[in-house]
Amino acid sequence: MAALDRQEMLHMAIHASANSRPDDAIRTLKDLIEIDADNGDAHFLIAANYAEIAMLDKSIAHYRRAIDLMPNEDYARMQLALLLTAMDRTGEAREVLEPFLGADREDCYALFAQGLVALFAEQLGEARSLFDRGRTANNVNEPLNDDIGRLIAEIDKAAAPAPVADQPQTQPSDTSSAYLLSTYNKRH
Repeated sequence: MAALDRQEMLHMAIHASANSRPDDAIRTLKDLIEIDADNGDAHFLIAANYAEIAMLDKSIAHYRRAIDLMPNEDYARMQLALLLTAMDRTGEAREVLEPFLGADREDCYALFAQGLVALFAEQLGEARSLFDRGRTANNVNEPLNDDIGRLIAEIDKAAAPAPVADQPQTQPSDTSSAYLLSTYNKRH
């Protein structure tokens, strides 16, 4: 049987990942990276699959490599920032988001980045507003809109009025990290 070429390997990994088989995707992507270490898409996909199985340090390393290889691919930078945020490594996340900040950008990635920075500063209203604007502007990455939508739901829950004294008390919501980490394990 003939060996798969690089394109076939990448597509097989995408198919495995889309069908909830991160083990097959990771195996295929490791083989691809072994023969093409500078394949940014392979590093991005293996990072997402490592995140799905909660191998977060490996995920971060591959997201960083993907960004090094594809510095203009906003989706890789945003996914790394979301993962770092989920791990409560907001200082690192802010550094990753820096190219989106301060520039005259109004695209979804810039708005989501500004929203995350507002979230880091516990400015929930501002974060929610920026996330809403980003979702409206996003016509390139629907799954990211879904992720941000779940983050908005957590912001809304955190901003809900305090329970009445005779109702059971719940733990406060750690909007930026606990939510994102649980979502990462479900979505990526």
